[in-house]
Amino acid sequence: MTDLCSTTQRNLIVGLLNQGHQVTFVNGDVSSPMKQSSFTHVSLPVKARRGFQARTLAKAMRSWLMGQNIGDDSTVAVVEWRVVHQVVPVLEKMGIPWALMDRSPPADAGFFGRLQWRPWASAWRKAKRTESAGFVVSSAHQAFVARKTGHQHSTILNAGVDLERFKPGEKQTTFT
Repeated sequence: MTDLCSTTQRNLIVGLLNQGHQVTFVNGDVSSPMKQSSFTHVSLPVKARRGFQARTLAKAMRSWLMGQNIGDDSTVAVVEWRVVHQVVPVLEKMGIPWALMDRSPPADAGFFGRLQWRPWASAWRKAKRTESAGFVVSSAHQAFVARKTGHQHSTILNAGVDLERFKPGEKQTTFT
C-alpha cells in the first residue's frame, strides 16, 4: 500500500474503521504503512514474472480464504477485478457477499494490456450478473464502466489524494 493508487484502499479502510467496522485487509504487500492496531493486515507476498502477478496472488488469496472459518453474517469482501476469477467462486461457496473494486481499467500498453481487458470485462460482467456492487475512482470511470459493461451499481471512491488536505482558501504565496 505504498503506491498512489493505494490511497483508494486506505480511504476505504479508514472510512470503514470510522464507521465501527472490523477490517481484514488481504494483499500481496509485505507490510502496511497504516497503523496496524486498528485493522488486520494479511500479507500474501508472491513472486511471479510480469504478467503473472495477479494470477499468482489470486491463487494465494483463494488458498488463504479456503483455510478461514468465516461465519459472521456481517462479512463483506471487496475484491479487486484482477483476482475476481479465482476469489469470487470461493466467496460465493462460503455465502460471503462481495463488491468489485476497480481502481483502474487495464493500463499496461502492448501485449500485457491487451491480455488484461478480458479479465477486467469478465469481472464486471460477473458483478452485473450477481448484482454485486462496484467501486470506481471517478465519475468518468463510472461512466466508462457503465458504457463498456452495462453495470449500473457502482459507487465512487475518490483516488489519488486525501481530499481533506486540499480545501479552498486564500492564496498565501506565489506558486512557482
